[in-house]
Amino acid sequence: MADVKNEQNGDANPAQTYDFSSDDEPMIIKKIRLTKSQKKLKKYEDMVAKKKATRKLKKDRKRVRLLEEGIKEEVTHVNKKEKLRLMKEKLEESMKTGQRVCIDLSLEGVMSAKQTSRLVQQLGRLYGANRKADKPLWLHFTSLDPGSYLYKECVRKNCGFEKYMITMTEKSHAAVFPTEEIVYLSPDSETTLEEISKDKVYVIGGLVDDSVDKDRTKNRAAEKGLKTAKLPIEKYMRKSGSIGNFSKVLTVNQVFDILLVFYNTQDWRKALEAGVPKRSGYVLKDDQ
Repeated sequence: MADVKNEQNGDANPAQTYDFSSDDEPMIIKKIRLTKSQKKLKKYEDMVAKKKATRKLKKDRKRVRLLEEGIKEEVTHVNKKEKLRLMKEKLEESMKTGQRVCIDLSLEGVMSAKQTSRLVQQLGRLYGANRKADKPLWLHFTSLDPGSYLYKECVRKNCGFEKYMITMTEKSHAAVFPTEEIVYLSPDSETTLEEISKDKVYVIGGLVDDSVDKDRTKNRAAEKGLKTAKLPIEKYMRKSGSIGNFSKVLTVNQVFDILLVFYNTQDWRKALEAGVPKRSGYVLKDDQ
């Protein structure tokens, strides 16, 4: 049995089947017409097959190019389960020996529901960045009441929040850490952060404040007798002309990202470039 095209009158009909089992002339035994859904399915399957072939072709071309350039390609295939295991191990280790960074979540009462919702998103982003890092920070969420609106929104909006590999507590940072170990980060501090130290814990105020209330975090820290410090933005960056808001007030996740990159690279230029948004108008100074 075989299939051929009927070319009588110049018409090609692939849906006709011929029987060549005898020496007689071919005889049409049935005509197959695809339904609309079958046509759609076939079109989809053809598209998937084409994409798969294209990906394979690109991969083969890349391998050939690397070989031609004399580059040894390291092929390391790690499945999703293995990646998760390695990620979990890094986070577990960070919770024993990692640099401590704390998000002070006691400021929920001064924020609107909209601002709290934005903070929830920032907490999700910074945790995502931490779990992907080569060297994660030991992340603490303090003053986090499980019955609060903030906590409930974190659970609702951030998938797996209750299983985050961080330290969460209802206690304040002042109750968890010795006063002499705390450095509260504030853009209004007179002290510039030059380095981060393992015997210190760096506290970021969990605050979304559209009004940018000057000295708020600095004054809160002073009330508790805590040291403060600001990121070295002025030391390593400059204003780029007249375009930008030139604000050194960053979001919670941006501050965290800067600390995370610096912890992994020990390079403030790389850290600030990664965390300070271009819309601020600040760019790196020429490397001296």
